[in-house]
Amino acid sequence: MPSRQPQPERAADTTGDPTVAWRTLADADLTADERACLDAATRLADRALIVLAEEKSDRHRGPHLHRGAGWHRLALSTYQLLRESNAYGHLASQTQRTCVVHEPILRAWLTGTSIEPDTRGRCIADLLRVDDAFTAVNDTTRADFLATLLRSAQDYNAFGVDGHNIGLVRAGGDDGAERVRVVVDAPYGPALASTPLGATDLLDPDASGIDGAIAALTRIAHRVNDLFGDHAHAAWHHPPLAPQPGQPRRARPFPALDPTARAALTQPPPQPTQATPRSRHR
Repeated sequence: MPSRQPQPERAADTTGDPTVAWRTLADADLTADERACLDAATRLADRALIVLAEEKSDRHRGPHLHRGAGWHRLALSTYQLLRESNAYGHLASQTQRTCVVHEPILRAWLTGTSIEPDTRGRCIADLLRVDDAFTAVNDTTRADFLATLLRSAQDYNAFGVDGHNIGLVRAGGDDGAERVRVVVDAPYGPALASTPLGATDLLDPDASGIDGAIAALTRIAHRVNDLFGDHAHAAWHHPPLAPQPGQPRRARPFPALDPTARAALTQPPPQPTQATPRSRHR
């Protein structure tokens, strides 16, 4: 069971330039619990920035709010408070999420035989239609093939990320061509999705059969790791959008109390009426 003792090993530098200190901290190789604190501190400081911007009546320059020295000072102090309180200490034992491809394991799985009652003794590659012709079919069939291959590899535990589900979803393009997105569903946090990709982007034209299937899974793994890397920095490298004039406020004002409604509250409650028994349908 992870320790719940405070672990302020990586303290934020609050003595110098807060902007430089924050950028140094954000670009550091952080542990999972440190990164969670950084993410939370960013969101809390952004919320304060948005609230202050909503109180101003003047128009903002540009679509995003500016994170100045005050924002960085608030974010640093919030990060330090979260670290000292061990807010995300339960994540300290988690390693960096990485989708690793073990070619020998994949090859042994694809060349092995099924143990399922309905397909016992048949080659896995044959059941998944991993042959020399799968790279020559149309985009729709390629997408279906890749989705089936990806799902089966994870079911066998020959591919994937522990606790995550990796899949492909269709994403039609403006030109009518078949496209897919690599999607990662995590046990916590938001799902991650790649930009639309052509099925050919995930296939090696020079590989076929089992080699082609392994190459496709390798390319999918690279996309997954890119998503992890992009998400790790997206939260604190992109300032929030500036509220525009005429936009509804994020929080509704507390409604004024109607005097007649207040008087109604002081009246005695009505007497309950006797409910009429209903016939039970068979």
